[in-house]
This record gives sequence, C-alpha cells and structure tokens, in this order.
Amino acid sequence: MIQIGSNGTVGQGIIRPEKDGKSKERQIFNSPNGSSRESGHVTWFENGVQHSQAYSIENGEWKKTRYYKWILTNKER
Repeated sequence: MIQIGSNGTVGQGIIRPEKDGKSKERQIFNSPNGSSRESGHVTWFENGVQHSQAYSIENGEWKKTRYYKWILTNKER
C-alpha cells in the first residue's frame, strides 16, 4: 500500500491476512523534512462491525494508539 499526504509525506507498507481472520498492516512514513515514523493497524470484523486498532511502532515494539469501530448504517433511517 502507498499513501501520499498533502505535505508530501509518503507512506509505504504491506497488508497481510492473519490465520485468525484479522489483517495486519505495517507502514513506514517518510516526510520531506527527512523525518520518518512507522505505524501499523490490525483490522477485524466482529458481529457486522469492522474494528481497527492502530499502533505506533518504535524499535520493533507495537504500542497501541487509536482504536476505530466502523458500523454500517442504513442511509434511509
């Protein structure tokens, strides 16, 4: 996967399916000022809801940051 930010930051990484049905993504972001950071996400579906746990990755250690729940809704409600 590749992401490009409006400030010129570029993130490159890979998404892999896990044996437990989750997917795991890991990216390195490089900014025009020379700085870089690494992040990851673990995503899964449970009871019709998509969950995504975000991580910062520092020296190979995954540290939890944000958590997302995506719930499909009916627009006609």
